Order: sequence, then structure tokens, then C-alpha cells
Amino acid sequence: MRFAVVADSHLNPADADNTSPWQTNHLANARNEVVVAAINKIEPAFTVHVGDVVHPLPHSSDYDGAADFANTLYRGLDAPFYIAPGNHDIGDKHLPGNPAACISDGTCLEYERHFGVQWQAFVEDGVCFVIINSCLLGSGLPHEEAQWQFLQTRFAEEAAAGRRIYLFTHYPPYITQPE
Repeated sequence: MRFAVVADSHLNPADADNTSPWQTNHLANARNEVVVAAINKIEPAFTVHVGDVVHPLPHSSDYDGAADFANTLYRGLDAPFYIAPGNHDIGDKHLPGNPAACISDGTCLEYERHFGVQWQAFVEDGVCFVIINSCLLGSGLPHEEAQWQFLQTRFAEEAAAGRRIYLFTHYPPYITQPE
């Protein structure tokens, strides 16, 4: 089985100036058009984007246009496409001193409006692939508890079925300590 992984595409609205101060992001849309064509050539079973699909944060007026461009672009993939939300897609983690806007119930709903579910699992070729919203971890939002319940149930089911599990996230669940 072959699958593709994309990360940090940082797409912008097709009809607007780039919203990033980084010069490399001025090439993001065109670069990712090449990525889609390259993925189609290798004919993967599916593709997972592990977050930061768009550059503008969901609090920005440019978010809708960037999400629309992303959806149009990735509809060009020949195989199923899944997304793990990144901080640009849904808001940053709640961390003291964090300068960016944080994840909220509203940004979770905005993400779902554009990209679908925040977490999910699917089985391909006898392997379970789990996708989570790592920005929720430690947020205290109601969605966080629902995601934990989903993970506990799904992991128990997959363990009982004897399947391997791959976990896709934008951020690791923790850096140095699990709590």
C-alpha cells in the first residue's frame, strides 16, 4: 500500500495577496498545484494532509477564500483526501504568552464548515489510520473530551481487531511529558 502525506501547504486565497510575511509562502499556491499533480502520478491509496492547509487563521477575513482555494485544489486528487487540522486551520493551542488567536468552539465550527470533521478513522489494507485535531489537546473545550472518547473507543476496537494503528496529527500529542 502506498499513501501520500502533505504538510504545511499554507495556501492563500486565489484572488488575494499573500497573507504571510515569509517570502516562501508567496509560492504556496503554485507549489501545491505541482504537489497535487505529483501525488496523482504515484497513485496512492489516499492522501493525508497533516495540517496548516491554509495560511490565514480562521479569525482572518482571508480564511474563507484560502479554504475555498484549498478545497478546489485538493478536489484534483484522484484518491481519497483526509485532513488533520493544523493551528492555521483551526487556531493555536492555549499556551501562556501565545501571540496568535487560539482554538475556540467557533473556529472548530468554522473548520468543519470548510473541511469536514476534526477527527476520524478509516481502515485501508487492514491498517487503521486515525486523524486527530491536536490543537484541541489541553484546550479544555467540549470537543476535546469528545475527541478523547473517540480515541479510547477506536483504539480499543482496533486492538481487539489486531490492527496496526497510524496516528496523524499536526502537533505531537506531547513533547516531553504525557500529562
